[in-house]
Amino acid sequence: GATAAAFPVQAANSCRCLLCLGCEQPQTDQQLPAAMKCRAVTVLLLGAVSSVADQVSPVQKVIELLNGMTAKGEQEMAADQTQHDEQTTFCEETLRDKGRAMERAGEKIEQLNADIAKFESSIKTYSNQLATYEQDINRDTKDKEDAIALRKQQKTDFDLALADYTASINSIGLALGKINKQAHNRAQASLLQISKASKPQDATRALTAFLQSSPVVAAPEAAGYEFQSGNIITMLEDLSAKFIQEKNDLELNELKEKNAHESLVAGLTAQLANTNKAKETKTGFKNTAESKLAAAKVDHSDTTAELETDTKYSKELDTECKSKAADFMSRKKLRGEELEAIAKATDIIGGNAVNGSSVKHSRLLQVDLATALASLRTGRRPLDGVLKQLQSQAGDLHSRALSLVVQQISSVQHQAPVTAAGVRTPDETMLKIKTLMQELLGKLQEQQEAEISQKSFCDKELGTNKITRADKTDAVDTLTANIDQLTTSIATLTEESADLSDQLTKIASALAKATALRQDEKAKNMETIADAKAAQKAVAQALDVLQDFYSKASGATAFVQREEAGDDEATLETQPRPYKGQQGAAAGIVRMLEVVMEDFSRLETDTDAAEEAADKEFRDFSADSNIDKASKETVKQQTEEKKEDQTTKLSQTKADLASSQKELDAANTYYEELYSKCLDVEVDSKGATAKREAEIKALKDALASLGAR
Repeated sequence: GATAAAFPVQAANSCRCLLCLGCEQPQTDQQLPAAMKCRAVTVLLLGAVSSVADQVSPVQKVIELLNGMTAKGEQEMAADQTQHDEQTTFCEETLRDKGRAMERAGEKIEQLNADIAKFESSIKTYSNQLATYEQDINRDTKDKEDAIALRKQQKTDFDLALADYTASINSIGLALGKINKQAHNRAQASLLQISKASKPQDATRALTAFLQSSPVVAAPEAAGYEFQSGNIITMLEDLSAKFIQEKNDLELNELKEKNAHESLVAGLTAQLANTNKAKETKTGFKNTAESKLAAAKVDHSDTTAELETDTKYSKELDTECKSKAADFMSRKKLRGEELEAIAKATDIIGGNAVNGSSVKHSRLLQVDLATALASLRTGRRPLDGVLKQLQSQAGDLHSRALSLVVQQISSVQHQAPVTAAGVRTPDETMLKIKTLMQELLGKLQEQQEAEISQKSFCDKELGTNKITRADKTDAVDTLTANIDQLTTSIATLTEESADLSDQLTKIASALAKATALRQDEKAKNMETIADAKAAQKAVAQALDVLQDFYSKASGATAFVQREEAGDDEATLETQPRPYKGQQGAAAGIVRMLEVVMEDFSRLETDTDAAEEAADKEFRDFSADSNIDKASKETVKQQTEEKKEDQTTKLSQTKADLASSQKELDAANTYYEELYSKCLDVEVDSKGATAKREAEIKALKDALASLGAR
């Protein structure tokens, strides 16, 4: 009994809130054990006071309170453990998801770096090829222009030379015509007329009959003047033949130069067309590579920014989670020590040393406790001063609770409480007043604890909701960006596939058209070659006929006939120049036929060479077309496969977006609920909290003034 009586006094000296629930709230984890001890002592003292007022065993009351503290501590410990488990799960899942996202982002960045390097290398290669094509085009264009200018000059020179030869030949022809008109002897009377006077009639008849019967040789004339310009005619004919030969050679050379020029220009034109086509193709490849490079750089920038954001968020979350885990372990240790201390206190108080003696010495305990309380009331303020102070504070704070307690204290003060024996006890009046104040203090502290609990709940839920909304917003933004990117990529792939299909159609059409043209060209070439061979054969036959005839004609001799007729001798001689055929004209004709034959031979050779070149070009074109077709078919197949894969990814991404959006909407809805519960009343809550703290402080000061320290 003496130990129990002395214990409250010692506790009152260590805690500044005897007989009240006004123990100071621990500001740090180091102050928590002292606060726990203060509460325990307060519970013991309250049990003792209650036993005095209500005649209940104080030890039993203390045991009940200790059991309540144990239950509450275990409940709070379990709640704290649950909260910690949820926080740990959230941290682990979020950090794991962010880790995977960062890993995927890193892999994507590596792939994008490789793609960017590949595109840049391709663009550089295409640029070099285009520069080479440009040089080739400029060179071939200049060569073609030079060839055309040269050919124009050659044609001008040929036309001048041809006109000169033609004029010369025509002049010689005119001269020969005029001279040939004079190319005969001046006839006198015929021999028959001369001989009529000297020859017999029979001889005359015989000579006339002979001359009439001769089919070849005409009767010689007796010229009065013989023509002397035969050598000039021969010279002019030789000169004409020479000019005709040179004119033919000039025309033949012109034909060769024309064919060579047309072949050169055709080759340069075809080469320019091929180079321009290759340039156009490479330009398209370069533009495509540049577009892909730009898209890859944008994707690289976005992915890098996303990776940096995720890395920063993961580091901050990891630090926060570790800090909360450390705080939890500290609280768990202190709560365990608290429960252990309460358990030991319960065992001690519930033992025979305390609980067994409480019944036996209950009256003594009450007297000793009353003595202790009386000693604690030493130096208290007068009750009127306390009431005045409370009333002033109630007015300043506009506190209805303080006004109500002032009214109740005034009412109790004016009552005249008596003991069971009818004796008035002022201490019982004071005790009742303190009880009223302690009850109000307890209610205010309960409200304060409820607000603290509500604030803790709001802080926790708002923090978790903020993280959830940020995470889901990032997910929605990322998925939306991915959908936009996939949609753009699919559209690009669709366009590329359609373009490839169009190119394949054009390749097939061009190949079919080229095949048809090649067949027609081959048929025409074969016909031309056959015609050229037939013409050469016919010309050769004509040449054989002419050359055989004029070869024989050139060897013919003059016809000479002599006739003896007695004393009167008459002589018939050949013409001054024997007739050998039209050797000059024939030579020109033979040369022209030889030129014609050479033309037909060259036509055969050129056509055969052109056929061979055209066939080789067609085979090369067919091979290139088939290679290009196979390449484009492969690219088209890869494009379709990539498009199908991205279409599948797009569907999955849309599903993920719908799920993430749903979760984000739920998080936003929950935030609105939390906002109405926690944030809308934040200003009022701060004012109410300050007011309540002032009310609690006023009651604590009042109790302390009344001796309840």
